[in-house]
Amino acid sequence: ELAALGQQAGTLLVNHQFAESYANRGYYMYSDLEDFLGLTFMADRTVMLPYYDFIRKYPEALTDLNQKNNLAVVFPPRMNTANPNQKEWAFAISATLSEANIQHDFIDLEKINDYKIIIVNGNAWSDEEVERMFTFIKNGGTVIAYDSRFASLDENYQNKFRSQLSGLKNNGTHTLGKGKFIFFNEDMGWQLWAYQKPAEKAKLVNVIQQFTKADVAPKTVQVIPYTSGERLVVHILNYDFQNKDFLEKKDFQVQIQIPGGFLTAGKTLKIVSPEFDEEKVVEFQRSENAISFTVPTLRIWDVGILE
Repeated sequence: ELAALGQQAGTLLVNHQFAESYANRGYYMYSDLEDFLGLTFMADRTVMLPYYDFIRKYPEALTDLNQKNNLAVVFPPRMNTANPNQKEWAFAISATLSEANIQHDFIDLEKINDYKIIIVNGNAWSDEEVERMFTFIKNGGTVIAYDSRFASLDENYQNKFRSQLSGLKNNGTHTLGKGKFIFFNEDMGWQLWAYQKPAEKAKLVNVIQQFTKADVAPKTVQVIPYTSGERLVVHILNYDFQNKDFLEKKDFQVQIQIPGGFLTAGKTLKIVSPEFDEEKVVEFQRSENAISFTVPTLRIWDVGILE
């Protein structure tokens, strides 16, 4: 894909991958493709250099970042070798939430008690894993599951009838103890992964927004907020790539949910970016557990720092 776009547009996508990695508390290492599987692509280092300079200049935008979420996407307990794409289905669910600026974590089943809402999938579950899910629900948690084949196999990939699930695997919301089990009979993960169907995206997002608030940004703009001590750090990414370039956004507003008890009085909000040298100080408004501010300009990656 990079090779087909050419060096100029390809390098912009490399920069976006770089930004996306660091914005999600990761790291990025780039290597040229020199006849790799018949492909050759060499990025323009002069276009990449400001991004490397940026992470050196603003380590506070990248380190010791914390995010406390109520929502998590749960990785399938195991992959069915006859249907190995369930991992990608979970990634597609996560991508849909990110696109809607719904903050969440990606976890293993063992960590579900740290959350209030979880999204699960996968065909092969052990009895112990199913019981762990039911205990979570009965104690007040909300589980969202999909696909009529959900938990229809045991850990050895053998057909397994589970009476406690048979009455719940119908479209809708089912109350169980203090919690809820919400089920979609269709293979939502596949629809999102293979086709990115807008109707399936809307269905998932509408259910989630009953339980948790999304951050607000224009379509194709993703915001990822973190706290770092008394500092708030908001990564802002542009996904509007058209005609081999990112369409620059100007003077748009975002609204960010902030943790209860986080203090904003006496603090200053600045916008920094590898795309410009000067720091841009902007005003912000506080309302209950959210702040709103206007982003002056965004090409690929901006970071808001409130301190």
